[in-house]
Amino acid sequence: MTKLTQEEVYEFWTKQAREYELSPSASWSDHPVIAMEIREIASRLQDGDRVLDAGCANGYSSAQLATARRVELKGIDYIPEMIEHAQLRLERLSKKLAGSVCFEVGDITQLKEPSNAYDKVVVIRVLINLGTWERQLKALEECSRVLRPGGLLLLSEATLQGWQRLVPQR
Repeated sequence: MTKLTQEEVYEFWTKQAREYELSPSASWSDHPVIAMEIREIASRLQDGDRVLDAGCANGYSSAQLATARRVELKGIDYIPEMIEHAQLRLERLSKKLAGSVCFEVGDITQLKEPSNAYDKVVVIRVLINLGTWERQLKALEECSRVLRPGGLLLLSEATLQGWQRLVPQR
């Protein structure tokens, strides 16, 4: 399994943002699985939840979640172009949202969010892109830190290869 550097991962996702703009393909080309992820995650959200979508890409899933449930959702991604597209999506969909949504550039390994601030944290196909077990662990620690006691961390890595990348290689 070839590991990419952080710079190569950043360049890849920047290219995805520029090429696919508002399309769900900006995060993955398997649209049926994306739809399944959204349905499954939405089924675990409740009206009134404060939700952090860490690694929201262009906000496609975030907007779908906030359309399905009356939640207060914040999406972060470390690719500025992804957040630009997420903001554009928000402008176009704002009247269809059941909940509220905001987006900003952020890093899952160094969340600027206060501790115990969210009822649910959503992480979709992000951990596999962090490169090392140490960075993955830091991201999980940060997600746990911002969850309120009893909160729910919702992870989807979607592929066997993604899950295999979540364990330290010996």
